[in-house]
Parts: sequence; structure tokens; C-alpha cells
Amino acid sequence: MSGDGALDIMLENDAHKDSHGSNNDMKYIKITIRDSGGGIKPEHINKIFDPYFTTKKAGTGLGLATCYTIVKTHGGFIEVDSDVGVGTSFYVYLPAVESESTDSIQDAQNDVISRTTDNIKTDSKPLLN
Repeated sequence: MSGDGALDIMLENDAHKDSHGSNNDMKYIKITIRDSGGGIKPEHINKIFDPYFTTKKAGTGLGLATCYTIVKTHGGFIEVDSDVGVGTSFYVYLPAVESESTDSIQDAQNDVISRTTDNIKTDSKPLLN
């Protein structure tokens, strides 16, 4: 989006049919990113996630390709709706997880901190204990 316009970002829980066509609904966190920019031309829409594809003079074509890879690596997917002259909406779906007790989350965080601080050293002496 260039120039003036609006950018809306929304977050919601969503049940979505899985990509294999079964009737099992998958639980996702849906992130909607919608702009009121110029939109994406229909002939470009199938190429926007291709590495190095860009329609911008200063673009590298790596932004959306990188987003796509990150989301897919985490078990999610992205959908796009665009109308030229109206704007574009990206829908990012990431798998939802059932909430865990705060104790188990705190234990996991402490484990990561413990393993991380064991490896922080200066002059062969531990920086943090």
C-alpha cells in the first residue's frame, strides 16, 4: 500500500476445514491483515508468494515468500482476497493449541532460560548462573 489508506489487523479463533478435504474442522488462530490500497492485479495474484516476484521498483520479492515459508513451517497457511482499486486482505491461519496451565508454561520458560544461561560465558567464566 502506498500513499494514504487504512490498514486493519484483526485476530480471532477460527475453525477451518483441513487442507486434505476431510470433514474434520481444524482449530486455528486467524490473523486478518486488510488494506485499502490499490489491490493486486489478477494476473499477479498466483505469483505473489514466489521468491523474487515483485512489481515494485525497489522490491526484492522476498517479503511474502518469507512470510509464506514461516507460516507453512508452523503448520499454517495463507489465503488472499484482492480487488484492484479497493484493497487486499491476507488471512493467515496458524494452528491453535489448547491452553496449558500457567505452571507448565512457566516450567517450559524456566527450562529454556536454564539451558540458555548455561551457554553464556565470557573469558571462559559463566556470565549468568
